[in-house]
Amino acid sequence: MNSITRLRSALTTVLLCGLIVTFPSHAKKVAGIELATELDHDGQALLLNGAGLRKKLFIKLYVGSLYLSEQSNDAAAVIAADEPMAIRLNILSDLLTRKKMLAALNEGFNQATGGDTAPVQSG
Repeated sequence: MNSITRLRSALTTVLLCGLIVTFPSHAKKVAGIELATELDHDGQALLLNGAGLRKKLFIKLYVGSLYLSEQSNDAAAVIAADEPMAIRLNILSDLLTRKKMLAALNEGFNQATGGDTAPVQSG
């Protein structure tokens, strides 16, 4: 497995794990956030596969939603898929700043890649 594929799998795993509560694809509203049932990616439809609310203590931080070209309940297949997909985050709390989100993402990348984050570093 090359480092880009490993990194993509790691990113998908980290973000999928962030979806605390999963809803079936027919759900269109999570924590008051209206979710699109479909996104367009270069002319290809990506379908809402699931969504969840990320809370810390009693604070609602964000709603994360996963869009795939075909709906799936198989997490391993989603992670291994080499096809367009998207994760959308709708931030709910002013406590979740850009700085805090970047720190959390960097920590997740670092843990998921065993510290080998070079392939995703900007040049």
